Amino acid sequence: IVGVITPGAKLAVSLTKSGRIGVIGTEATIKSGAYRKAINSLKPFFKVSEKACPLFVPLIEEGWLDDPITLEVARRYLSPLLEKEIDTLVLGCTHYPLIKDVIKRVCPNTILVDSAEAVAKEVEKLLPSKNQKGKTGAFN
Repeated sequence: IVGVITPGAKLAVSLTKSGRIGVIGTEATIKSGAYRKAINSLKPFFKVSEKACPLFVPLIEEGWLDDPITLEVARRYLSPLLEKEIDTLVLGCTHYPLIKDVIKRVCPNTILVDSAEAVAKEVEKLLPSKNQKGKTGAFN
């Protein structure tokens, strides 16, 4: 079983240059502190700044992916993280990559970590190589 949190945390830790990582997610994700705990278990002295972004999901589901309202909401949510001089931002919700372009406009010098991509890469590492295909019953 591959969880969602650890791969994203590992990728963020490997990409940051400053050790200042931001995490955005739903209210529940941020309240759980799961990303902060995972990052600090890898690098205890890294500074993790978190921000719940509850309006992102309804804006995305409404289809307002490149809308001025979405851009303004992103500015309001992300400004406090930028003030903390983060250089890496974990997109801690599977919806958020859909507004990656908007987030990048607000945080142009910040590395974005898509947790879903990190999970996919982690799963890929666990799968048999192409040369082994057919040697296990699960992948025939």
